[in-house]
Amino acid sequence: MSQELFYKKRCKRLGVILAASCLLNVSLLAFGLYEWQEAGFSSLALSAFRPHKSKLYRQNGKELPTLTQSLRELELLDYDALVAMLADETLVSEGYKKQDLAVAMLGHKYYFDVDRALGGPLAVRRFFTYMSQNEAQAGIILYPEADIEVIKQFQKREKWPFTSEGLLVEYKKAQDPEVKDAFLLSNEYRTLELLLTRGTTVSRDEIFDFVTRIDYTLVKNLHAEMVKSQDFSPEVRKGFLVGALPHSAVILYKTDPRFTTHSLTDKQALMLLEVLNSKEYALSLLEAPRSKKVWTAAMAMLDPACDSRQTILERHGRVAKAPVKLPEKSPEKSKLQPKLQQTVQPPVPSKPKPAAKPVAKTPAKTAPKSVPKPADKLHVVQQGDNLWNISKRYGVDIDTIKKYNKLTSDALKPGSTLRIPPKPNKN
Repeated sequence: MSQELFYKKRCKRLGVILAASCLLNVSLLAFGLYEWQEAGFSSLALSAFRPHKSKLYRQNGKELPTLTQSLRELELLDYDALVAMLADETLVSEGYKKQDLAVAMLGHKYYFDVDRALGGPLAVRRFFTYMSQNEAQAGIILYPEADIEVIKQFQKREKWPFTSEGLLVEYKKAQDPEVKDAFLLSNEYRTLELLLTRGTTVSRDEIFDFVTRIDYTLVKNLHAEMVKSQDFSPEVRKGFLVGALPHSAVILYKTDPRFTTHSLTDKQALMLLEVLNSKEYALSLLEAPRSKKVWTAAMAMLDPACDSRQTILERHGRVAKAPVKLPEKSPEKSKLQPKLQQTVQPPVPSKPKPAAKPVAKTPAKTAPKSVPKPADKLHVVQQGDNLWNISKRYGVDIDTIKKYNKLTSDALKPGSTLRIPPKPNKN
């Protein structure tokens, strides 16, 4: 009887342990599934099986998705669908409506010019980072205080409501000449054109071909710096073109061949030599005191069978430029120099003779020298500029500035470029 009771107690104890274990396993499984569905991650699931779903928030009894989930959904919409969403005032989260996110996605994905639509850069912006559809980190600019009605009117009024980068992207797609003309009138392109054509022979077609091949971020950064510094000097031009190598090789060599020969590094010179494929540039490198690596590459382009730099230069009528050495002083002369200074006495200065009285002569009439005409100044309009303060700054009449730039009104757009005529001489 005692043995039977012992087995009953033992079975009862094992049953309790088994029930507790089952309850614990079910609880862990439910917790894992909850996190997997709600937060998009779980310690019980492999990353390959995790669904891409953002956590939901509740507001006034309704579930609202996060900004990340909403932006990921807007990425799948085309341009027309986003424009139609500008009328949707449904609240999403964090105070943003669907129309607010549509404006941000139009600017992020389709280069919609929000700043131009609102009449200039906004003071209130928010840079938001989220995980895009291709599982890469993306940054987007949100406009919390944007006037949606103004943006909708701008979209209806403008045929090409895009930024200059968006116009270039559209031209690359369809090669539409109207889009090209609109791009050539953009402020960013005009700033680059003024920098590259000032005092040079670079054509407009060369600049446009150059812009289509480089990263457009370089152009946007250049325009932003020009708005601050107003510096269109050759040093700024050379610095920009060196940063855009190898695409800027032709323009850099055309604007400043001496700089490309003597001031570039060996790596940059070899890059230019390969892109230009010019015998004239190869000869100039052989003439200059460059490294043996650069000379070898230049000789291989001119005559692969010849390994003598002097021979190639003489064959083309060139002379190698060697550094000039100063003549050394002989030791004998240096020893005799102190003795000569002691024995030779300086001559005694004679008394000056009284100067004759000057005879009055009629001054000869000289032809007036031609004074070179001063060049125009360039001014990039900044936020807060107007014609009155620009006129006071340069001392030029407001009407003169308006006629010189063919302005029909007093309104100025930040980032646009004005040509300032020379200050009139007051005789």
